[in-house]
Amino acid sequence: MTAIAVALFGSRARGDHKPESDTDILLVVTEGTARVTTSGTVSLSIYPIDDLATRAQRGDLFTGHLVIDAQPLYDPTGFIPQLRGLWKPKDDYSLEIRRASDLATFLMLHQNILAAPAFSSRRIAWCVKTILIAHSVAAGRPAYSDHDLASLAGDVNLLRLLELKTQPDTTTERMRQLGDFLTRWGIVGFSANDSSVSAFVSHFVATGNEIALKTLAAKHEYSDDDYGG
Repeated sequence: MTAIAVALFGSRARGDHKPESDTDILLVVTEGTARVTTSGTVSLSIYPIDDLATRAQRGDLFTGHLVIDAQPLYDPTGFIPQLRGLWKPKDDYSLEIRRASDLATFLMLHQNILAAPAFSSRRIAWCVKTILIAHSVAAGRPAYSDHDLASLAGDVNLLRLLELKTQPDTTTERMRQLGDFLTRWGIVGFSANDSSVSAFVSHFVATGNEIALKTLAAKHEYSDDDYGG
């Protein structure tokens, strides 16, 4: 496994970071499996070059994030500019919205299923951000920063949900806000007839919701295809 490129992305690349924001690093390698490792507020996303290229051509939201704000730290072959040329948005992001909506609904109904409340809040923030990013890309106005997403949605109060990543809050008020958000922006594909954990798990398996299944398997701090702090 050889390094092809290293880049900074997320809020620290855009310059709109806060003191508590993550430092998000992308490592592009010749081969291997995509994975994300974290240590404190430092997140390292490792992706094989072919995987990223394929994701870009499919309009993957995470790759679109890299296309917009990744700042190369080491890129002797010019891969990051090449990636920007490869990225093509999809016509329909309803699948991404539905999967994020289903996970958010599950976490709203089963707040104590994860060992750490902070992890649950972080996952909820990821779901909200994924839904808003998908809408922004579908509208032809890709946005990834919290403020840009809230602005495009026309609701500055959405920042409270997006900030759950670093400011855990599972109070009734915040969960009510999440429910209102999902009603307006989400696509909930789960039937309310049975909201048990086992029913949700079966639904996640049936719909190929890998991020939801990985979240349940981890039950502690976990990051995957994150959009940067």
